[in-house]
Amino acid sequence: MNPNQFTLKLQEAFQAARSLATAKDNSEFQSAHLLSAMLSDQGGVNPARLFEDRSRPGCDLPAGG
Repeated sequence: MNPNQFTLKLQEAFQAARSLATAKDNSEFQSAHLLSAMLSDQGGVNPARLFEDRSRPGCDLPAGG
């Protein structure tokens, strides 16, 4: 994985995750830190998209994943 090839938004999310982990006295950040950072970013991931019904006709992702 080459972090230099990540989008700017993903680089920012990783930095926020590191900061969050440090603030909580964790020596390393985990996926929960990254998810929290991404969800707290006002211009980032839309939480509603994570829970939408993907079984609807016309959806570009298969049902269940």
